[in-house]
Amino acid sequence: MFLKIPYFLNIIILLPLCWGLLTQREHDLTERFFGFDPIALQVLVGSLWSAILICSVAGLFFPKFFIPLLIVQIIYKSLFLLFLFLPSVRAGVASGAPLAMNLIFILIVFTYPFCVWFGLKI
Repeated sequence: MFLKIPYFLNIIILLPLCWGLLTQREHDLTERFFGFDPIALQVLVGSLWSAILICSVAGLFFPKFFIPLLIVQIIYKSLFLLFLFLPSVRAGVASGAPLAMNLIFILIVFTYPFCVWFGLKI
């Protein structure tokens, strides 16, 4: 039961926050939500990607244990593509993210599900 408390709190805290961050296109939205400056946001993203890096190294030794990490990557990168990249492509404008990053995200979203699927079967 105690293990469910953090999940419940995450849902309460993150649901309105994520909805606003994904659907609002205001430049000051991040500042209103967090009071962050761009450097703090950069460190936040860098921290997340560093956690993924560290867990990926551990995943080389315990691949099945870290499958949830791959699923999180598939989900968050799919959301990025859905809410930023695709609308930009439809509008015929640059997404604001580097092209290489968009291409890597697309590659991950389309290949990692197969890795997870076949990894679970072995």
